[in-house]
Amino acid sequence: MMLRLCLATDSNALYIIREVDESMERKFVKWRFATLSDMIMGSSWNLQAGGKGMGGGNTQTIMLSASLFDTLELNNLSEKWLSKHSSLQSSVKSVAQKLSHDLIQYL
Repeated sequence: MMLRLCLATDSNALYIIREVDESMERKFVKWRFATLSDMIMGSSWNLQAGGKGMGGGNTQTIMLSASLFDTLELNNLSEKWLSKHSSLQSSVKSVAQKLSHDLIQYL
């Protein structure tokens, strides 16, 4: 749903998660985030059935690597940072160009 909204408005959403420790108490560690463009470009796009508590049935889940998520800091909400990362199309294009450049260097 986030992708549908952001494509129409060329907005690059932030997906914010609460990182917790692995203990039974699941204590708060820190806030982490990924942009929608990071999720689009960094996902393996291998669908699998929804997990426990996902509503069951015919749902599909795309697993994301924890490495896609950065620590949320105050500067991530600054006008300069938001302006640089606000366009979904520009952000995806930038990542694709970097990947292309890296592949050319590798070959």
